[in-house]
Amino acid sequence: MSTARRTEIILNYEGVDITADVSRFITGFQYSDVTVSDEMDALAVNFENVAGLWSGGWFPERGAKLQAAIECHNWFKPGETLRRECGTFEIDDITDEGPPSTFTISALAVGITHPIRRQENSQPWENIPVRTILNEIAAKNGFELKWYSNYNPTIDRMDQDSESDLAFLRKVCDYAGLRLKITDNAIVAFRGEEFDANPPELTIRRGVDGLSHYRFNASSADVYSACSVSYYDPAANELLEYLYVPDGISGSRGGQGGGGASSDKGAREYDEETRMEIAQTTSRAPEIQNPAIGQVLKINQRVSSLAEAEELAKASLRNKNMRQVKATLDFMGNIKLYSGMNVLVEGFGRWDAAPWQIEKIIHDYTKSGGLRTTAELRGILNGY
Repeated sequence: MSTARRTEIILNYEGVDITADVSRFITGFQYSDVTVSDEMDALAVNFENVAGLWSGGWFPERGAKLQAAIECHNWFKPGETLRRECGTFEIDDITDEGPPSTFTISALAVGITHPIRRQENSQPWENIPVRTILNEIAAKNGFELKWYSNYNPTIDRMDQDSESDLAFLRKVCDYAGLRLKITDNAIVAFRGEEFDANPPELTIRRGVDGLSHYRFNASSADVYSACSVSYYDPAANELLEYLYVPDGISGSRGGQGGGGASSDKGAREYDEETRMEIAQTTSRAPEIQNPAIGQVLKINQRVSSLAEAEELAKASLRNKNMRQVKATLDFMGNIKLYSGMNVLVEGFGRWDAAPWQIEKIIHDYTKSGGLRTTAELRGILNGY
């Protein structure tokens, strides 16, 4: 039995497993898993089409359901099989080109034909909790709502004015400081700071762990030092104002010194499947400071109390500043990495100071190059 690493792409079209028929024609496959509110999970499959099968009898239907999974054999040790379920997608784009003759199927977790994206609606929402709005829109469009937030503000009034339900959901989540992810059957709403508080699961080390390329970036563009919220309430004849100035904010937080690899091998624990180091939860001091800035983010939006203004200010400031420290890491294929995972990095100097969150992960397979994984990360904010 061969112990060579190999990747297998599993495909299911409209409930039928087509893997055995199409696998020999697959030249490329890409799966994107994201937790960025204005993006969604996506899939693309490239096929060799010299015989014209795909442009003939195998021609797929736009809007058809495509399920996919990635299987990695003999990956981190001989005999092991790892499997990553990618989910169900709706085919929204088909490209047939040549020479050489190729055929590409692209699909989204929620296709362009779905009414949540396509149908424009108008409706006033008054005196209603955010979670209730999301639940009603989810149910109307055939989704389950998965809610992960201990904060559920009541909206005094917000108008959905000739907007799709998806666009309005994003607006509501922005207002409440929530992040949004839509899968084939669920609308997931979660609060960023609650997920940021989760302990790191792994440490990604320079020179090991299959890492082939890295890019770190700290930017002062569009970074704000404070947020001011003001709203005149005509019923109470009162101007509500709140200025939020976070204390001790750092774009990243972390360790002392250069943060290089420790020589204490015996104290380390490693994940048996990925062989990456399990993150240690020792406290880390701030290292990479915010730029010296004086911009104040100004918000003029309806609020019902100063407490609500404070929450809005924190959420708005966080949404503006959250990507001031970013990273992109390229690996040998690692399907155990997923969006929303918190990690540490080691061996990159001051960048080691930050705990990081993976916001987007792309698993990219080619017949000639095998499986590669690219992770887009942001440094987790400290203090708000």
